[in-house]
Amino acid sequence: MSNKTFAVGIAVCLALMIALGFGLNALNRGHSRPEGVAEDWLAAVGDSVRKGVEGDATRRAEEIGPTATEEAIASDVFVARDTKGKSAFADLEVGKAVGANTNDAAARFRVNSRRGDDLIEIEGAIVLKRVGGDWQVLSAFPTKIGDRELGKQGYDVLPKLPSEGGPPPSSASASLWFIALGVGVLVTIAASALVNWAGRGSALAMAR
Repeated sequence: MSNKTFAVGIAVCLALMIALGFGLNALNRGHSRPEGVAEDWLAAVGDSVRKGVEGDATRRAEEIGPTATEEAIASDVFVARDTKGKSAFADLEVGKAVGANTNDAAARFRVNSRRGDDLIEIEGAIVLKRVGGDWQVLSAFPTKIGDRELGKQGYDVLPKLPSEGGPPPSSASASLWFIALGVGVLVTIAASALVNWAGRGSALAMAR
């Protein structure tokens, strides 16, 4: 087999993988997990004060919810400005959402918020709404800042965080897992066939 033929085979495999990736993305649209969206939003809000990525992080936050400067997230206590160029949150955790099968959901969260060299633990709830098949963050409010307890109306009905013994966040549907498995099998078969094809071509060339 010529180098040109082998290169064409490689290109076909790559094109197949790219096409399957776009296909999976299209199938997954509308199946986003509220917990995953909440985590992405928290990460973006935290990075909105991180040196060098402020603009990109703010854009990412705006795509799925309010920004760090909006009242919807109690910005005066939620995001510190004295982070020394680091992300506002040293770590974060989101619990299992209530209402994930409806158009409105809410989940507990916990972040360790930077205050200079110190960390303050903030607990609270994130409220989300399904818009056009995708989840959007409407607001986030703290219920506890350090040792200070705030209002908890409706908070206690939310499942505990996984680190507190609560249930794990929801996962992708079984159908998407089977599709992903099928994609992996197809790519493996295609790659194996290409390798075998190349091996036979080399053997025939040596025999001549």
